[in-house]
Amino acid sequence: MNNHNVKIGNDILQVEIAPMGAELQSVKLNGKERLWQGDPKFWTGRAPILFPVCGSLKNKEYTFNGKKYGINQHGFARRKMFEVVSVTETSAAFALKSDEETKAVYPFDFTLTACYEVVGEKLRVTYKIHNDGKAEMWAFIGSHEAYAIEKPLDSYDIVFDKDEKFLSRVVVEGGLVSDECDDFGSGKVLAVNDELFKRSTAVFVGINSRKITLRECGKPFVSVEFDASNLLIWQMPGANYICLEPWTNYPDETTADGNILHKPCVTLIGGGKTYENTHEIEFFD
Repeated sequence: MNNHNVKIGNDILQVEIAPMGAELQSVKLNGKERLWQGDPKFWTGRAPILFPVCGSLKNKEYTFNGKKYGINQHGFARRKMFEVVSVTETSAAFALKSDEETKAVYPFDFTLTACYEVVGEKLRVTYKIHNDGKAEMWAFIGSHEAYAIEKPLDSYDIVFDKDEKFLSRVVVEGGLVSDECDDFGSGKVLAVNDELFKRSTAVFVGINSRKITLRECGKPFVSVEFDASNLLIWQMPGANYICLEPWTNYPDETTADGNILHKPCVTLIGGGKTYENTHEIEFFD
């Protein structure tokens, strides 16, 4: 198995991906790094893939077909070595297949493929979840890219492509969300400031938009177009990054009954079928 980082790109955008977790390690636009580089003082991650769950489950466990399973926050994909299955000058694909370790917490035969493709100033990321078994399986998936910033936090805002009510679900102990919300206003523009991150993470559930643009001093900095209805925005205080995270699910409610099939937004994949989820990131000078 090739454990070396894979490099793809063009004259504009250069991308590096590690087989461990199929995680982005570097994204350079015209030679300038645009991805957080994992300072251990704050957070060693850069852009982990969240699978088969995003966020926390109540008591770090769930039930399926009457059996209880334990699974950690964000699942296991980010801690697993992927196989490099294809590389071209501008694209690469990585695959993770189920094994005895994964089946102990997620009882399915599956293949998760992460595909990266550079097109101009854009990076297209496609996740393919293939059900290698015959019985229906459930899954969730999300992205967690951290974009490097240099200016004060209040130099940034986020433009949504549809009108939104910016009601962020309050994260409580255990990483769960309560019924309480923080109200950050409404419209298409969300201010980025310390108040947004007062609970570390802003959790916007069931949003209308499928494209957002992070602006720096009023100018586009990075935009993300995605196939998900939930968006999380996160920064550790003092760190020079902003995470924009489209998820197909969100952390468990404090009232969750543990049955994974009762979890909102669950994706069900039939035997032999494949579910695809794509997000496209555009970088601006």
